[in-house]
Amino acid sequence: MSGWIIKKSHGITFAEAGSGPVMVMCHGGAGSHTHWARNIDALAAHFTVRALDLPGYGDSDPTNKDFTAEGYIAAAAPKVDGLTADVERFHLVGFSFGGALSAGIAATLGERVEKLTLVAPGGFGDPKGRTLDMRRLPKGSLDVPEVRETVRHNLLQMMIADEANIDNETLALQLANSRRTGFNSAKLSLSDLTPGNVKKATADIQLIWGDADLLAYPSPQARAAILQEVKPEIPMHLVPGGGHWVAYECAEALNALVLAFHK
Repeated sequence: MSGWIIKKSHGITFAEAGSGPVMVMCHGGAGSHTHWARNIDALAAHFTVRALDLPGYGDSDPTNKDFTAEGYIAAAAPKVDGLTADVERFHLVGFSFGGALSAGIAATLGERVEKLTLVAPGGFGDPKGRTLDMRRLPKGSLDVPEVRETVRHNLLQMMIADEANIDNETLALQLANSRRTGFNSAKLSLSDLTPGNVKKATADIQLIWGDADLLAYPSPQARAAILQEVKPEIPMHLVPGGGHWVAYECAEALNALVLAFHK
């Protein structure tokens, strides 16, 4: 994180690092630019990385909590357009909620988005039959045992496949992000907008999931197949041992896939 510069423009706070073509990164729900904590440096060796705090998240300006999924995309796309006004075209990487948003941004901005990586994207509708045992986060810091255990439990329910991959950094990032969430990401993550937006987008697209992603119900392969129905040429990669937060849990594999596609 030592090479990151925190900037703010168009109401969006973002971490910037590196040089070269611009790559914009959109985090998942209840997240911030720190969802990419293990990716920014590797990607910044080849790109000017701009990892955003999306509207209503992290240190970015609040957003309209009453936005629909379509309204949130419509409000966010011009901000990303403005943040990349220094280049003709840019690369886009989106995770989960940010993947659904990135598909919408690519559909909205058209040729401005050169290549798009969707990492475990949402936006496939409400997955009937999926059950998650999420616990309400109590007040306090990680020094409070109940807080620490709740964060760990919820990470294993939604984000991380292997408990051995949860350390103090993981817990701290998750807790900090959970405390700074100002928009209900489920409006977009549980919408059914992603297939249509992928169809409309002109960018080259790749898909990445962890093979142990519990949120990709009924399976990552089934979700990928929906997008490949509208664009059969889209490649899909499964990362062995990766949960939903595959960019963090299997960072080396994720970074290699992103670089191979975008370089």
